[in-house]
Parts: sequence; structure tokens; C-alpha cells
Amino acid sequence: MSKTNIIKFIILLTSLIIVGSVQAEIEIDKIFFNNNTYFSDGDLEDIIHSEEGNEYEPRLQKLDKILLKNFYRQHGFLDAVISDSVITVSNREKINIIFYISEGQRYYYGGLRMHGNQDIASEKISEQFETMDLYEPFAEGVINESIKKVENIYYNSGKPFVDLKTNYLVEEDSLIITILEINENQTVYINNVQYFGLKLVQKFLIRRELEIKKDEKYNREAIEKSQENLYGTGLFKYVRLEIEPIKDTPDQVILKILVQENDPIWIGVRLGLAHEQQAYYGSKLEFTVQGGHRNLFGTARSISLQITPSFTYDFDSTKFHNLDNKISFSFVEPWIGNTRTPGTFNLTYAQYRPPNSADFDLLSTSFGIKHSVGKYSDINAAISAKLVDLLSNEKIDSLLVRGQGFDVDKNQVYSINFYYKRDKRKNLFNPSNSSYTDVSLAFSFSTGRDKENNIIENRYITLISSWQRYQPVRPKVLSFKRWHFTLASRVKMGGIFELGKKQGIPINDRFFAGGASSVRGYQEQLLGPALSYDENEKIEKAAGGKLLYLGNIELRVPVWWIVMLETFFDTGYVWSEISDFRPMDIKLSTGLGIALMTPLGPVRFDYGYKLIKTKYDPTPDAFHLGIYFAF
Repeated sequence: MSKTNIIKFIILLTSLIIVGSVQAEIEIDKIFFNNNTYFSDGDLEDIIHSEEGNEYEPRLQKLDKILLKNFYRQHGFLDAVISDSVITVSNREKINIIFYISEGQRYYYGGLRMHGNQDIASEKISEQFETMDLYEPFAEGVINESIKKVENIYYNSGKPFVDLKTNYLVEEDSLIITILEINENQTVYINNVQYFGLKLVQKFLIRRELEIKKDEKYNREAIEKSQENLYGTGLFKYVRLEIEPIKDTPDQVILKILVQENDPIWIGVRLGLAHEQQAYYGSKLEFTVQGGHRNLFGTARSISLQITPSFTYDFDSTKFHNLDNKISFSFVEPWIGNTRTPGTFNLTYAQYRPPNSADFDLLSTSFGIKHSVGKYSDINAAISAKLVDLLSNEKIDSLLVRGQGFDVDKNQVYSINFYYKRDKRKNLFNPSNSSYTDVSLAFSFSTGRDKENNIIENRYITLISSWQRYQPVRPKVLSFKRWHFTLASRVKMGGIFELGKKQGIPINDRFFAGGASSVRGYQEQLLGPALSYDENEKIEKAAGGKLLYLGNIELRVPVWWIVMLETFFDTGYVWSEISDFRPMDIKLSTGLGIALMTPLGPVRFDYGYKLIKTKYDPTPDAFHLGIYFAF
């Protein structure tokens, strides 16, 4: 290339960059809609992506035309025509976008007519179109969804080669009759099942995960569920199920299962930061080394070993402390009772060496099973035993052992637990338009010695239930574009019922409230009966109780990029005894928070303010740092 051509190329490239940068600086001043009668400007603004005050993007303008046309078609305006133009203003630094709308005639749904169905009853097909009422504005998208439902019925009834054709007939000028032409074709059966890619995994493991068997009718839903089951075993990195017709036998196919196995032996390292509830324990750094085998002897049984030391820095002594060391062994049996019910056996040994409490060791073991009931529900059951060995004559800090399964006066706790949940959340990090419900029931037996070395025993039942709802809110405020909020609410209650003489409940099984995930504005666990007070008669440690109530409502507002604003109203309390319940004891708080929606989940910073204060409260408010939303 000559020197002259190089100079020309550089000049051309520079011009393009300058033009591109100038265009990038063009701002949308106003967006206008002309000739729209049925829908307001505000309704149409909610449909498009271009916004006043934002940078002008021609590609978005093209997309907006498509969105507007589809919007009108979904509301019966099948002949709607959308055109647009752009006008520069403010010395060509801004532009106005104008959408010209020719709405045309509005059409209405006039019913369904079908031809050609034999194996599937007309009544069943008609049921799929009941989402659209007779004489309501014709919505082609709703019709297409209904046709997909009909298609699925055939696919799940042995008809993978069904052919559906749709035509529309206009009657009385504006009534649209949907005509469905059906060519069912042959019913197909699974003649044989073939496996490809197996190395260590035995064939019977795949067979038991299949929802469709040899000689059964083709069923797409069963095939998709089979693929989901196979991925769920953790044995495969790739799974594909496909059918291959058998030559000269049109009603017979071969089901081919193609897989690629994961490496059976795995090793991992994890570094994390955990936050202890009490300020004088601060945050601790956890380092975990783990590994295991996910397919013992080709049977899908798995074992794993996890070692986790944790460390913290003590600002008073300016030293690092090795708070605890844990080693945990797990064994998983994926099928129990010839059903897809995995059972997990855990054995854990832990050494606790806290800087402000006695040293002790903990040995715990448990066995639990889990069974899915339908698409959204699970049932769990478990038995467990925990034993503590106090290594000195000092008293174990009762707040430290919170959640570890034992009490300072009871060194053995045995329990049987049952748990049910129904989880319809599609996004666990930021749920919307969904709900979550759970119920747990546990029977516990604790034994140990009191301060006088007398053996004490207790038996009690713990019942806990919660309900959470996440509702989309789309308010329209002044001339602003419609907002997209989520209104989250929760109610949680729990009670502990002692069987026989009251001997006291181990502190790990008592209820606590207050903190980042319950009632904000209160320090962690410091809402309810007090265990001790400081020299200023402010609550220092909580005793917990046998009755719990929590109620929360929170509005979550996307602000910009990954930033979300929260405003909340929390209520709750803990009572020492069930008989102590008084509605006037319930405390209220409110506040604001900011959440950052990271790939690992929301990280939030909340400020809560007590609406009902007492002289025993350490502070009138509290700041909270949390991972994930409060509920």
C-alpha cells in the first residue's frame, strides 16, 4: 500500500470515528405518538425501549416499531401500520422521534373450528383455547400459545409427527374464526433404547432415571424430564436424547441416549468470609479444602470430605486466632426404597477455640432423606445426634453455641425432623411474581447435667411455618416511564411445646429475633427476653424463647445497573413462654437499604430504625450488612 493510500485510509478512519462519536452524543429530546386513539401515549411509552433523555440509538428505534406493531396485534388491531421519523432540534444536538400510528380496524375472537382430529377429543382441544373469551379483542399471541398446548398434547400422546395448520376466517366484518387443520399421522412407540458414551456409569443407572421405557408411546414431556433427571445425578456434563425412525416401520423408533461423563474424582478449594453475629467475634475467614468421588463403583453413590479452618483478627490483642477447625464426611445414596429419594449421611468433628469463651469439641452425625413431590415441592426427614466435650472448667458462651445443636447445660441432643417446602421462585437471588411456603416439625430429646451435676432430660416438639410472597408492582408516576417494583412480604411463626415437666430448652433450639434477616433496627438476636445486661442496664445477650412471630414487608426498586433500593417495615418479637404472648409486645421498625446485584447474589447494606423503643435497647437504630435479601 502506497504512502498516499495510507494517508487516505487514516483520514477516512478518523472521519468515521468523529462521525460515530458525534452520533453517540445525540440525545433524545421528545418522543411523540400521532393518531393513537385506543391507547394513551403513556401506554405506548411502556412498550418501547427508547427513552427521553437517553442516547439516541437507531437500532432501538427499529425495535420500537416492531414492539408497537406486535402490541397492537395482541389487542386486535391486525391491520395496524407503524411508521416513524426523526427531527433534529437544539442545533442538531438533540432529536425528536415521532411514531405515526394507523390503527385500522379492531377484530374480535369468534371461536374455534377444527378438522382432522381422531385420537384426541375435540373437547380436550377446545379446552386449550379457553384462555380467550368469545368476542374479546383478538390476540394472535394467545392463539399461538393455545396451538402450542395442542401440539404438546399430541407430542405427549405418541404423535411426534403431528402437523397443525392455522387459518383465520373473517365473519361479520370483525369476527375472526380460528380454523385448525390437524393431520395426526401415525402413533409412535419406542422399539429400543440405545446408550452411547458410557464409561464408568452402569446402564441400570440411566434406566432408572428414565421416565419413558421400551414399548411405550413416544412422550416428549417424559423425554425432557428424563434428560433433567440424568443431569440431576451429577454424573454427566452432557446429555442428549433423540429418536431415530426404523426403516420400513413408521410407527417404531429407537431412543438414543448420548452422554458425556464427568470425572468421578473431584477436588476443590474455597475461600470465604463469614460474619459472626456478635461484634466482639467480628468476621472470620474460612478456607475450605474439599474433594470426593461422585460415582463409587459405577453406582452413582458418592462420598466427600471437607476440611475447613477459620481465622479471625482480635483488635484488642492484635493477634490472629484460629477460631475453629471442622472436618466433615458425607455419603450419599441417590435412591432409597426404589424411588428417586436421596439419603445423606453426615459425620462432623469440630474443634472450637474462641478467644472469649471456653474451648470445646463437637461431634455430630445425621442422616436425612429428600423427596420431590411435583414440580415445586419437597419433603425432607432427618435424624441427628450431637455431643459436646467441654475441655475446661469455663462456661461455654451460650451465644457462641447458638445453631450448633447443643446447650451449655446439655451435652447430648437427639432429634427427628420433618420438613416440607413449596418453592415457586424462578430466581432465588431476586424473586418476583412467585411465592415460598415451608413447614417444619421436630421432636427432640436432650440430656445432660446441670451445675449441681444432676442428670436432666427434656422432650419437646418444635413447629415452625413461614409464607413469603413476591408481587410485581408497575406504578405510573406523573410523566415518568412506568416503574418495575417488587413488593416482598413474609409472615413467620414458631412455637416450642414441652412434653411433661418443663426442664428448659437447649439454647440452640430456642427462637431468636432481631438483625439483618428478621427485624432490622435491632442488633443480631437482641429482640426479646434478655439473658444479661451491661453496666448501663442495656441488653447485652439474648435468652431466646419458645414463641416467635415475624412480619415483614419490603419494596425493592431497581435504580441503575446493578443497584437496587429497598424500603421496609419489619415487625416481630420472641416470648419466653407461649403463655407470655401479648400482642402489645410486638416491636416495629422501618428503614432503607441499598443492594448490589452481584453474580453471587445481592449484597445489601440496610439501615433500620426502631419505631417502638424501650430503655433496655442499646441503640435506637442499627446498620446491617447482609448477603442475599432479608427473605
